[in-house]
Amino acid sequence: SGIPLDRYYERYRILCDFTPETLRIVEFLQLHRREFKQRSESGLNTEEKVRELVALCREENLLRALLVFTGADRAAWESERQDPARWFNTRELYDKAMNHFRPGLDSRAALGAAGYSPREQAIIEDFGDAFFSGTYCLFISRFGSHLLRLADQPDSTPPRVVVLRDGASVILGVAARDYPGLAACITGALCHLGIDLQQAHLFSAMHHGLALDFFHVAPETPSLPPQSLRAVEQAIVQRRHIADADEAGLPAVPGDKTLSVWKDGVYRLEVQTTTDARGFLYALTYKVFRHLRGNIYGLGARTIRGRAFISVYHSLPEGLNLDAARAIVRERF
Repeated sequence: SGIPLDRYYERYRILCDFTPETLRIVEFLQLHRREFKQRSESGLNTEEKVRELVALCREENLLRALLVFTGADRAAWESERQDPARWFNTRELYDKAMNHFRPGLDSRAALGAAGYSPREQAIIEDFGDAFFSGTYCLFISRFGSHLLRLADQPDSTPPRVVVLRDGASVILGVAARDYPGLAACITGALCHLGIDLQQAHLFSAMHHGLALDFFHVAPETPSLPPQSLRAVEQAIVQRRHIADADEAGLPAVPGDKTLSVWKDGVYRLEVQTTTDARGFLYALTYKVFRHLRGNIYGLGARTIRGRAFISVYHSLPEGLNLDAARAIVRERF
């Protein structure tokens, strides 16, 4: 209508006896009703993204109202069951933002209470702020003892792959010794098993050579039998799907490819295509590992109105600048 919101809602304050505070919240929700949806679809929940949301809301009551409105508004037509990864990201973003208003106990402090020695705490704390500030740290009890064995007995301790659940999200958690190409090895194993992904968040304890990765399975994926998990573990041990010869079997990845700076030290390779994107995450992680020599931090795959958006978040090695990397993407991707 072109009527400013404060004037539009003024008549409701007069005729319906709504309080100014109620109308202030309504105006905020009207202006920012898509905030959680857009932010949860835009990649990893970085501290910068959290600070932006905190600055937008300014107070915890508006943040809380925005989450409640988002859940109510999309309860049926964009439900968690239809898009579990986005709702996982929404809850994590809300929790991180709320922590700015109501700082809680540092999740690292719980390690001592759980019985970890100072040395053991140091090993697990090596996964860093990105891990401990988010939702994934809640799963540390499933992997803590195994991670310590991987650190102390690397030659005799196999990787561990388990199924985790958070709301409607089905997540494959992977604890393993870290090595170049691990992300491509895992996505390759999942691709060959016919398991599609929505996103993945990958964490490294760099001083101890450990990886703790979380792969969100697409909602239409059937149940994951134990033999699938063992197949992924075997692929990690044997370093499958990352040899030079494996490139010949990769699917072609048509569509627009963009390599850009996502934040300091992290780049995003994004592909937009109308083609069936099955297998594209594996193809892209393989090429980022093989041709860009990048460490991968996160993956995303989303389809909107028949168009697929696939993202790989990664580093570039020292000596390879953005222009040179873009040339490699044009030639080899």
